[in-house]
Amino acid sequence: MALSHIAVISYHTSPLDPPGIGDSGGMNVYVRETATALASSGIAVDVFTRSREDRPEIIEMSNRVRLIALPIGLSGANKEALHGAVGAFVERTIKYAANERRGYDAVLSHYWLSGLAGNQLSRKWRVPHVASFHTVALAKQQAYCNEAAAPERINGERQVAAEAQRIIAAGEHERDMLIEHCAADPNKITIAEPGVDHARFRPLDQSDCRRLLGLANDRRYLVTVGRTTPLKGFEVLLDALSTMEPGDRPTLLVIGGEKGSAEVRRLESVAQELGLAGRVLFTGSVSHDELPLYYGAADICVVPSHYESYGMVASEAQACGRPVVASNVGGLASVVKNGVTGLLVPPGSPDNLGRALQTLLGRPALAQTLGAAGVQAARERTWKATADGIVAAICRCASQLEPVEPVVP
Repeated sequence: MALSHIAVISYHTSPLDPPGIGDSGGMNVYVRETATALASSGIAVDVFTRSREDRPEIIEMSNRVRLIALPIGLSGANKEALHGAVGAFVERTIKYAANERRGYDAVLSHYWLSGLAGNQLSRKWRVPHVASFHTVALAKQQAYCNEAAAPERINGERQVAAEAQRIIAAGEHERDMLIEHCAADPNKITIAEPGVDHARFRPLDQSDCRRLLGLANDRRYLVTVGRTTPLKGFEVLLDALSTMEPGDRPTLLVIGGEKGSAEVRRLESVAQELGLAGRVLFTGSVSHDELPLYYGAADICVVPSHYESYGMVASEAQACGRPVVASNVGGLASVVKNGVTGLLVPPGSPDNLGRALQTLLGRPALAQTLGAAGVQAARERTWKATADGIVAAICRCASQLEPVEPVVP
């Protein structure tokens, strides 16, 4: 099956949004990088998302990649409102493609809301639908009970799993979650691990990075990256720092979230109560181009999440030569090889996390060895390989599809 044009559905988030802000930083990077890699193989890609404005916006993201943002009458909407507007988004997408006289060989969707749109577009255009979930509601709830799974999302994920012709999983852990929680057919699942942009994420001189960021060269730094939600385990990391002797505590750089947001203010208050004033810096969101400087400036990258579907932050840090201390969950356990490229600890355990950090801070030669091994491991992960996996999944679908009956949850 020769592919010339793919419609990518990224309904609730734009791949141009910076990482670590909102609720989809890693997904934005994934969508952008896979679209670029697909285009590099000669496939034209249209990425459909919703516009925050009341007019459509067309952006040439790169050669053969266009971002098409379509208005649906919602701006800054919550996911309940977005769920109700999927039909309107599908109608806009169909109308736009018809006006452009544009046909597609396949639909590739990201996240369950996009997957619901992908189901409808697949039936309308009679082309394969390949779905990527990125996170699974019941898996998040199982890992962290405070993350309640909304019934409409549970039903929506099962519907997407049932109707999509193929499913992309980031690894065996996600494949197993999709089978367990979404009743996904294992024969429909293709594993395609997320890649790393090695031109951007590479070893840099630590002193130069600190100078460029205005950081002291005689201090030790930890870096953690992600949206500031309880699921990311940042409070566990603060508790871990508080277990160290005051004179031994490194400075923690928290990259992501929005300065002044309710969760950032709460974490700042927690840090103050734990006696960590001056030892925790919340930078807010930074551009993807700036991230390598923060990885390069740090002594250790920490990923204390309760749940991660894939370990993009860990992969990027490894590519920059930094050892990673991470929770032994989901995609992190696939990326971080315990004792080889970093250390894995039980999720939600400040004592274990604190001991792992003290081990690497106290043994710089070991940290350097783990960091060097991480560079080698990261080189095996490329976005071209991810895109090749997606193309293989599409090509395994029948070129002529029978009408698919909608699944009624």
